[in-house]
Amino acid sequence: MAEIPADTLRAMISDLDGYIERRAAELAAPIVAKAQEEAAAEVQGARGLQQRAEDLNVELRRMLKVRDRQVERARERAEHAEAAVARFRAFLNDDFRQWCSPHGVAATYAERLIEVLDREVKAGGGDPR
Repeated sequence: MAEIPADTLRAMISDLDGYIERRAAELAAPIVAKAQEEAAAEVQGARGLQQRAEDLNVELRRMLKVRDRQVERARERAEHAEAAVARFRAFLNDDFRQWCSPHGVAATYAERLIEVLDREVKAGGGDPR
């Protein structure tokens, strides 16, 4: 068997290394391309989910603003109603009770009205005074 010169062996090894690298790149290319497509699809899906979350956030904030306005109006109405009840109670206690009526009927009636009013206010969680 003849001896192969070292330069020739080095050249053959270098050629073989180049061939292996090219062949590996050729075989890996479709796998890499598929992985890139899958990653791109996942990114697109994530972007869609993110956009949906942002849209839901905007809608939720809009709904909360509407609800906040409704709560504020209800609070204002409740305050107005409480003030009206307080004025009515004061009227019964201070004015109606003093009306002239035979046998003190107005005073008794005023006391009964105040009792009913106080009971209803207290049942609603309010302070009757």
